[in-house]
Amino acid sequence: MKPVIHAALALVVFGCNATTNEIVLTGSKTDAGGTGSGADATVADDKGTGSTTGADTAVDTGPVTPKVDKVCDNPKATKPTGKGVAFDGLTYTPDTEKSKGITYDFKCTMCPGGKPNIDGKYKYFTSDDKGKPHLDQPDPATVKETLEFNGNAFVNIIEGDDHGTPSKVRAEGFYFCHEPGAMSQMKFGDYFDVIMVYTKVEASPAGAFGITQGAVDPCLLAMDATHGPAGVFLECNFLWEPNGGQQGQNEYCRIGGTMYNQQCPDPFATK
Repeated sequence: MKPVIHAALALVVFGCNATTNEIVLTGSKTDAGGTGSGADATVADDKGTGSTTGADTAVDTGPVTPKVDKVCDNPKATKPTGKGVAFDGLTYTPDTEKSKGITYDFKCTMCPGGKPNIDGKYKYFTSDDKGKPHLDQPDPATVKETLEFNGNAFVNIIEGDDHGTPSKVRAEGFYFCHEPGAMSQMKFGDYFDVIMVYTKVEASPAGAFGITQGAVDPCLLAMDATHGPAGVFLECNFLWEPNGGQQGQNEYCRIGGTMYNQQCPDPFATK
């Protein structure tokens, strides 16, 4: 899907992502079920009626569960945190208008178990027309969103108005930090330093906020340049534009923390 922009708030939510594309995960994978038999191309643990000794016709939508991280042989790779989802490779072919036929082969991660100091629960916030941040905005009565990290695993929850329809979505997934040069087919590819993978999406109605299970997004994920661990910044190229364009820039504050001399509230807390 194309990234969703809230008409009233002009916000691009974290979960907006591209159309479901061809994904080959080189690690083991939980299979949603199957009817085929034989050697599974994704080394699936088939919970369906087929065996794993022939061609599996199931759609693999479960979480990636390799046994250990494959850490890039690079001096800038961080030490394993022991948290989140282990990663040992992903091959991805976007199905967006300008990226068809381009395949990305990610063999390792630079941040096994996630980036340091980002663990925690965050709230999406907006700024006014003059650029002044307001941590209590957007109005929770209109839309509210949290983003939580545990190692490289994330949970994104959004509730509110989606183009005039009351909607809810809970998305789970993980990210990995690709090795420099792994996105050479994209201009400024190294700028988008993480790849977000959506492994489970529960939405009402289906497709709410444009979030789709199995989507893969290249993003810049960083702590706030001024406030450090009090907030994170997320900028994504949901459409995998080869020119390196981005379609969303979001800021999140750590719930319970302080940024811009303001307290960061939990938008889902009952008053």
